[in-house]
Amino acid sequence: MTDPEHHVRLTERLRDELPRMLEDHVLIAIALEDLSMEAKKAGRSEYIQLSEKLLHHARMEEEIFYPTALLIGSYIRQKMRQKV
Repeated sequence: MTDPEHHVRLTERLRDELPRMLEDHVLIAIALEDLSMEAKKAGRSEYIQLSEKLLHHARMEEEIFYPTALLIGSYIRQKMRQKV
């Protein structure tokens, strides 16, 4: 089994960096929207699909992966406190 303290430290780092990461996602989304618009003008459906997939990936991170990681870190921290 891996070191639970390591996982707690990682999730604390995620919690600290999350606001900046979400700001980055806004900038990425703007760039991807621009890419999609230019791809539509150029008739390049593969770039439209790429931008849609990347936007979907960012939403999955924001709505599922990041909150889940934070929740798991909190759970591990709580279990570690119960063992002390």
